[in-house]
Amino acid sequence: MAGLAPKARAELAVPGDRQGVVVEAILGADPGTDPLEEGDLVVEINRRPTPDLAAYRQVLGGLRPGESAWLYVYRPKPSGSFLTRIVVEKRK
Repeated sequence: MAGLAPKARAELAVPGDRQGVVVEAILGADPGTDPLEEGDLVVEINRRPTPDLAAYRQVLGGLRPGESAWLYVYRPKPSGSFLTRIVVEKRK
């Protein structure tokens, strides 16, 4: 995950009012089974805004292993938003 740099915002055609953390890679899922894709923008976790990487880490850091979280995601291409649920794994 990474914060959305101005160049990336322009390349992905993300509207100026969208703030979030960009999905750079998907780990631990079988290909085609994860609803997230590289380039998606995580806007909120459990209704808490994630405008930058620090906020994203703070929200996820407060969850215990086995708890689930709802991600509000903006997908630039094709343009749209959706909710998806994740389950926090045990920290290694």
